[in-house]
Amino acid sequence: MRSALAGILEDYEQRRDREVSARKAELAGQEKFLLDATAVLETIVAPCFAQFSEELKRHNHVCTVEVEKQDENDKRSQVKITLTIFPNGTTLPQGNPSLSYAASSHRKKLSAHRSITTRNGGFIPSTIGEHELTQVTPALIDRDLLELAQNIFVAA
Repeated sequence: MRSALAGILEDYEQRRDREVSARKAELAGQEKFLLDATAVLETIVAPCFAQFSEELKRHNHVCTVEVEKQDENDKRSQVKITLTIFPNGTTLPQGNPSLSYAASSHRKKLSAHRSITTRNGGFIPSTIGEHELTQVTPALIDRDLLELAQNIFVAA
């Protein structure tokens, strides 16, 4: 019986060690993804948002850019950048139009979200795409920004 029990416990310990190693590898992968996503947001998305904001500012439309950084205590958190437009400097009661890109470690994709207002004061949030980090280019960001502008200023 002792040898049978020893065999069972040895198998259990080996399985547990494999599970612990796999979990550590998964957490390391999630952390690396968030670091890579942060780099994409800082080097590709943020400059496009800044350029777009400056152009709108010249036409009296204020924009804000907010960055949500990784929570150092939670390696499974998300990173996010949001551009919010205040047409003619106005804060709308139902919320202002915005475009955001969020990356969460468990999905390992960058999601693009857009919120627009309608003529009758409605608010329409939507996910407009999910991208691998390697797919994110200034051209993609500029396309999303122009679509946002078209929805705001052409429909107005």
